[in-house]
Amino acid sequence: MTTPSAPVAARDIPSDQRGNCAICSTLIQRYGAGGNPLCRSCLARVQGDAERKKPSA
Repeated sequence: MTTPSAPVAARDIPSDQRGNCAICSTLIQRYGAGGNPLCRSCLARVQGDAERKKPSA
């Protein structure tokens, strides 16, 4: 999974690269270079959850 760059309006994403976020179904660039299965807000939430679940050393 790649880290997303600045948000892009759905109309600016080529139609063959558009898809829905796997969690919230927001239309995002899901395919192609720079694509991601999660929107920025869902990715941040998932990464935050993973940080909280890391065992402390």
